[in-house]
Amino acid sequence: MNRKCILTAIPSVLYWIFGFYFFFFYLYLAPQSSIKKALLAVSYLLTVYWFVSIKLRQQKKLIKDCQESEEIYQTLFNLSLDAIHLETERGEIIDCNRSGHEMFGYTKEEMLTKTIKDIVPDDFAATLPEVIPEEMTTGDVYVERVNKKKDGTLFPTEINTKFIEIGGQRRLIAYVKDITERKELEEELKKLTFKDELTKLYNRRFIFNQLEIELARVLREGIEMSLVLLDIDNFKEINDTYGHLCGDDVLRKLSEIIQDNIRKLDYAGRYGGEEFIIIFTATGIETAWQITERIREQFKKQKFDSENLMVSFSAGMIKIDQEGAKNRTIDDLIKEADNLLYQGKNMGKDQIVKTG
Repeated sequence: MNRKCILTAIPSVLYWIFGFYFFFFYLYLAPQSSIKKALLAVSYLLTVYWFVSIKLRQQKKLIKDCQESEEIYQTLFNLSLDAIHLETERGEIIDCNRSGHEMFGYTKEEMLTKTIKDIVPDDFAATLPEVIPEEMTTGDVYVERVNKKKDGTLFPTEINTKFIEIGGQRRLIAYVKDITERKELEEELKKLTFKDELTKLYNRRFIFNQLEIELARVLREGIEMSLVLLDIDNFKEINDTYGHLCGDDVLRKLSEIIQDNIRKLDYAGRYGGEEFIIIFTATGIETAWQITERIREQFKKQKFDSENLMVSFSAGMIKIDQEGAKNRTIDDLIKEADNLLYQGKNMGKDQIVKTG
């Protein structure tokens, strides 16, 4: 039962009870006949009983309404998928709903022994003040923040907070939403803006932009890089003979082999159709050739569902040093690599042709 409801009912009941005894003793002590005293006492007793009965029914209804309100509040409080915390100015958690402790991996009893510093990353906890500053306690506050679970797992959340006054003391109500799925979706959508959907390599726009960045780095730092343009041999015949689904599978398998062999500081992207670009950053042409040759050999050995399917690619490779990068555009570099690629095609395909 809600304590506030009980406290509300007590004064009215006590008022009528004490009122009855006061007036009863007044009648008893007054200089009147015994019969008159008795009649007045009975009359007053009945009146008091009537008033008390009405008041008790009212108080009973009030208590029932309070109980129902409390049940509704607790139901809504615990049905919320968002975590709800009630905190002191010192960040102590003094109440929470079911999501408020399950989201963090605690029982409710455990959560009510925690402070805000226990559920945030350690480096952020070290920056928190002991008492929330006055300027932060006015109005609603919305933030996105990483929180910490009981097992140490970090997860992204959005938090809405508001200060209220309860019993003359300031309390902070915090609504915490786990936005892990939203962040993962945002990351996937972000990847779609610079990744090729089929091959999962970088798309043409990104790879050209990165080539601009690496070319400027060559000019600025005087380092050397290598650029590879490769094209799957007889890809049209593969599509015509085995179907486009098989062709897509060939593209995916080559993309996986490329990704498995290049370094994290290198970039591979789909140039278009069955053509791919690899940027070997800060890498001489001999090292780049060895890696590309390894990719070529692995690709030739790749097995596919379609029997008798043989695959290979031809590639053109150029080195780009500070002198060779001067006064040259991205199109100039792509054209040079493309010319070498078609030399390989004319030499019987399944070739890597490089400058120098």
